[in-house]
Amino acid sequence: MDWYKDGLYPEWHISGEDFSPKELLYYFPNLLLGRTHEKTDIAKIGPRKGKEYGYGRTVIVVDDNIIYKLDWLLDFILENGQNIRELGVNDEILWLIWWGIQGNMELDEKLLTKIAKTGLHMNMNYYYINGKWEFFKPK
Repeated sequence: MDWYKDGLYPEWHISGEDFSPKELLYYFPNLLLGRTHEKTDIAKIGPRKGKEYGYGRTVIVVDDNIIYKLDWLLDFILENGQNIRELGVNDEILWLIWWGIQGNMELDEKLLTKIAKTGLHMNMNYYYINGKWEFFKPK
């Protein structure tokens, strides 16, 4: 996937002391996950380097082929969120990331209503890209 193309890339960050991303994939095998670790995985960087994380975490991302990504993710959360929370999730946040050259992002009342219905905290990042994409290409 080209995560650096213009557009909105929403993510649902979920974690918990009793949460397992592997178990999540058992129930939802078609999900795309990023930045995932299990409770017992050993951290390679950060304050827990060399020790078990002590919690499972993952980021649910939206397939690049889906046109209305935020709408899809919000529908997924509203339809499946409670079942996923029952897998041990006790920390979650909706994260909106915009990559591109456009100087703003607009959310209509339909999307704002869905966001509110999730009851989630929300973070937003905007990455204004000026120039070539060489920095983001694999070496």
